[in-house]
Amino acid sequence: MFKRISSTLILSVLIALPASAQSAKDLFCRGAIELHDNRHGEAITSFSQAIRINPRFSNAYFYRGIAHHSKNRYTEAIANYNQALSIGSNRPATILDNRAEALAALGDYKQALEDWKLAAKYDPSDVGIQHSMVYAFLKLGSRKSAIAILEKLTERYFRQGNNQLYLMTRDELQKVRSGKMPRSRIGGFSAGGSAFEQECP
Repeated sequence: MFKRISSTLILSVLIALPASAQSAKDLFCRGAIELHDNRHGEAITSFSQAIRINPRFSNAYFYRGIAHHSKNRYTEAIANYNQALSIGSNRPATILDNRAEALAALGDYKQALEDWKLAAKYDPSDVGIQHSMVYAFLKLGSRKSAIAILEKLTERYFRQGNNQLYLMTRDELQKVRSGKMPRSRIGGFSAGGSAFEQECP
């Protein structure tokens, strides 16, 4: 009789194997589970072991960057995002968005904005990136550019019939027009679930 194997059982088998006997993919999957369980230090170790076996494992760098990012280690996160981008990835917009978030956390809004602009070219449909650009423009004192993005987003949400986002963005636009900083952003760094799902079915 066939029984479905639980992720806990798989993880316990992977943990029992010495790192040298595990594949980079096994270590990556273990790290992804640890990251999902908010065990960031353990996840960093697992991703590092996967990278030692396969130094061109772009997703392992990306996820190790997320683990560092989750621990507010922005410089380490940026280094890992840089490595993932230099190797090549099928998710450059997400990696650039995360790198921009880390740069913004360090106060480098100018470089963060450049990353968000590039991410928006890769994925123009990601409105979180657009909202993050608004925030960066405001931090850099370019209210006119922030307003232009918010006007486009407000129009987009209206045309889509997305009343909740339309009203929220319209309110944000009114605040920015009156010279106020929005209370919060819609953006935020991505935990990158789809790469985990692709690598660890």
